[in-house]
Amino acid sequence: ISLGTKSYQGMLLRGFANINRDGDVTIGQALFAGDSGRVTGSVDGFGNGDIIRHMGYALSASADSTGEIQIYFNPDNTWIEKG
Repeated sequence: ISLGTKSYQGMLLRGFANINRDGDVTIGQALFAGDSGRVTGSVDGFGNGDIIRHMGYALSASADSTGEIQIYFNPDNTWIEKG
């Protein structure tokens, strides 16, 4: 996760972040990201051939006033290709 709009501002490798999500999530739910960059609580919305990675877990279920939820970001090094 980018810590700013410029590369020299850093990248979050593991920790807590506020992000926009695609669809509803519950607290503790695993979150996934596809090659489109969207984060969701289910792999069902991805299409065939999409590369999917486990990104972390939801710490809040409802979006705040900015439309974001809090997550624990701890991406897995493995990925799957949806067939």
